[in-house]
Amino acid sequence: MGVRYGIERDEKILYAEPEDEPPQRSVRATLREQGVDVDAATAEGRMQVVPLPEFYPTGYLPMVERALADGFEAVRITAEAEAVLRFLSEDAYAAVERDVDGWCRTGRFSSLCQCSDAISHASWLPRTTAPATS
Repeated sequence: MGVRYGIERDEKILYAEPEDEPPQRSVRATLREQGVDVDAATAEGRMQVVPLPEFYPTGYLPMVERALADGFEAVRITAEAEAVLRFLSEDAYAAVERDVDGWCRTGRFSSLCQCSDAISHASWLPRTTAPATS
């Protein structure tokens, strides 16, 4: 259940992507290859690709609130962990993950972290999966 599913359900997709992402690797190119009308989804406001510096560490919050206020039933955010870790420290990324977890509990928000095999075994991953502290 990812970006394509959210587009098909008319949910808002906020996709954080590095500004230097090669066009052939972009989420738009991949979705087009799968037959998704990315241009229509973008024009209708269902999909928005956002540069990482505008998205993290807290830029996504007003975007999510705006999408919900605009009438979207749900919002999905996603970004590649490796790209985020080039932009944020491991501690800052772990803090964002904890905040996002709270948003996900509302039922109107979901997050998909994209991790490669190498990064999923990184030393920082246990911090993002650790129990919440009071």
